Amino acid sequence: MFLNMLGNSEKTMRTALSKRTEEEIVEPDRRGGRHEMLEENDAKMRAAALEQIQKFPRMESHSCRQSSTREYLHQYLTVEKIHYFYQNDNINQPQCSYHTYRRIFKSLNLSFHPPKKDQCSLCLAYRQADEKRKLEPEDAYNNHTAEKISVRRKKEEAKET
Repeated sequence: MFLNMLGNSEKTMRTALSKRTEEEIVEPDRRGGRHEMLEENDAKMRAAALEQIQKFPRMESHSCRQSSTREYLHQYLTVEKIHYFYQNDNINQPQCSYHTYRRIFKSLNLSFHPPKKDQCSLCLAYRQADEKRKLEPEDAYNNHTAEKISVRRKKEEAKET
């Protein structure tokens, strides 16, 4: 009657009772046996995906810097494209799935192309210029960057008081 009430067979109960330890606790299930190896491979796959994502150049938000820590990748990239690059870079190694890769990407607070209100023409022109043209507006860009930093510091000081 007891076994019927629980919906178990006699064999299930005998097995459970035989796996009791001295402290009357049932020992853990040992089926599978590859958990350490799977966890190690999983960690390697995640590290490779993270390393590959970190290779892409980033651009910080311009106007919303104080309220956002989001960084932006080139507007023509997508998670699908960079996952494809990841797969090609790691052909002979275990690879994480697209969904795992996307989760890793999202955890880094990255996005593609900054919002329109964040685009400063001077910063954008400087970042997109080639090495020869970067020398021309470099002083103006450095002054502009220093000004942005001082404005940010003033705002932070104002918030503290």
